Amino acid sequence: MRPLIVGQAPSKDSRFPLVGSSGDRLSRILDRPIGEAADVANLLGWWPGGDGKGDDFPMAESAAAAAHLLASDRQHRRLVLLGLKVARAFGVGCLAYFEWHRLGWHVVAAYPHPSGVSRWWNDPRNRRAAREWLRDALCSGEWRSP
Repeated sequence: MRPLIVGQAPSKDSRFPLVGSSGDRLSRILDRPIGEAADVANLLGWWPGGDGKGDDFPMAESAAAAAHLLASDRQHRRLVLLGLKVARAFGVGCLAYFEWHRLGWHVVAAYPHPSGVSRWWNDPRNRRAAREWLRDALCSGEWRSP
């Protein structure tokens, strides 16, 4: 069963999930288009605008969208949540990156937001850890359940 990668919202230039620099980064990490390795979705169907450093992220609407996604996705699959804001929308804001946790019928893990705004990606050790984890999580077909 294909995992689902969940982002915040589309960019201002596209209505599709993970189009632009974030999707490009994930595709480079996997050495193939992200859509070949996983299904992709955004919590919001519109770009909510900027907030200075990054994008605005209305938590109430995002939490409602996360609850709807969990209730409607009956595949009981792995969800990779892009960024801690998305994890908070799912009610699991205390997740550490790269750790699988049960959330109802699903198993979720937080992954660093792949945008260029995040300084987390500046450290080469972080980039290596993110690459290894994502390739294992999406490409190996094997993962350890919590």
